[in-house]
Amino acid sequence: SQQFLTSVFVAGSDVCMLPPQVGNCVDGERPHYRKRWYYDPERETCFAFLYSGCTAGSNRNNFVSYDECRDFCEDIECKSARRLFGEGCWVICFATVISF
Repeated sequence: SQQFLTSVFVAGSDVCMLPPQVGNCVDGERPHYRKRWYYDPERETCFAFLYSGCTAGSNRNNFVSYDECRDFCEDIECKSARRLFGEGCWVICFATVISF
């Protein structure tokens, strides 16, 4: 008997896996540093960092508040299927397997 995985539903986002980026100011932009939050997948929580306000060299793992970061990256739930397994931002919620 052989089994083949035919479909997988994954909840989460690779945004949560990105490293924090301060952002690079270019073309005369001046930094306006402000507190932002990023998700650390190894420690499985959100941490504050200083963001320059400049978008060059930044990424989307950049949240205005701790709650926004936590809600996006930590509180992933399977809405329509039971959770099979997963940690951090990636959660396998549903998988279809056929056997021969």
